[in-house]
Amino acid sequence: MVESDLFLYLSCPLAYHFRKSIPTRSSFSVEGVYKLSMRHLWYGLMDARCPKWRSVANVFCRHWREGIQSGDPGWRRYSGREVSHLELLYELYNREMSKTSKVVMAGQPYKADFDGIELCGEIDLIRSIPGEGVELVEVRVAPPYSFLFRRDVTLAAKSYGFRSLYGTKEKHVSVICIPSGKEIHVKFGHVNYLRLSETLRAVKEEIGRGVFYPRTSESGCAVCNYIEECRRWPFSAQALEGSGGV
Repeated sequence: MVESDLFLYLSCPLAYHFRKSIPTRSSFSVEGVYKLSMRHLWYGLMDARCPKWRSVANVFCRHWREGIQSGDPGWRRYSGREVSHLELLYELYNREMSKTSKVVMAGQPYKADFDGIELCGEIDLIRSIPGEGVELVEVRVAPPYSFLFRRDVTLAAKSYGFRSLYGTKEKHVSVICIPSGKEIHVKFGHVNYLRLSETLRAVKEEIGRGVFYPRTSESGCAVCNYIEECRRWPFSAQALEGSGGV
């Protein structure tokens, strides 16, 4: 199973179904544009270069315009907001340039086995902090609530995947929240990995049984690319409350 599929199914099973059955309209989400822009910076820092702000901004603007021009419903709310998001990116750029930590790897793929279920994904960034250890970094369009992140099984998967790859523990996982710009530090342990394993098993079973239903949320529905398809879906979220989904 791919980590992004797990995250999407847990966010909204119906959106997962639509993504698998409807051709993708746009190559990038807003989160993806930030990831690509930051990765351009991180690759430069990893090679001991200092990328100019203009080069990072050019990557951002090129993909941002592609998203806006794609006509995806999820991009509509971002029309006319390029400047404010560029300001946030500039803030993140300056923050990264001032860090004393060393960029070890950007876009690190991983595979991990959870009781016979293989999960693969990608770690946005691995930093080495002098005298402290290693930090994993994830860019996420999300509210800055550390409690939610402690319960986020996809972040726990990155932690477990890193330990499987390198045989060592990270200091913590940091989440760069878009659009607030806040950075949250989260630690994961045995209980989180058990919950991840149980969730993986349940999700795989539900997908196998064809269990797809809408899970509505103000923030999630606002950026969903399948809002029109969801409105035409024969079942409402209210009718399926308590259906026993993950």
